[in-house]
Amino acid sequence: MVCVVVSVAFHCLDAYNTGSLHYAEMFHFYKLLFGDALDDDAILQLAAAAVLRDTSDVERPVGVTFEHFDQATVVFYLLTFYCE
Repeated sequence: MVCVVVSVAFHCLDAYNTGSLHYAEMFHFYKLLFGDALDDDAILQLAAAAVLRDTSDVERPVGVTFEHFDQATVVFYLLTFYCE
C-alpha cells in the first residue's frame, strides 16, 4: 500500500516528467509537509540539500530520483507511525 502511494506522490510531484524531482518540485513537497512550521528560507535550504545530495558538482544538480524519494518517504512514514 505504501509503495503505491509513494509512486503516485512521486509522479504527481514530477511536474516535468523528468524522472527526478528538482528545486521547485521539492520546495512544493516540503511546503506541503511542513506548512507554516518552517519559513520559506528553511524550506528552500531543505530542497537544495535534497537535490544536491547525490553529486559533488554543485553546478549540476541531479535531483531526487524515485528510489531516493521512496527511501526517504518510507523513513518518514515509519517515524510518524512509531512516534504517535
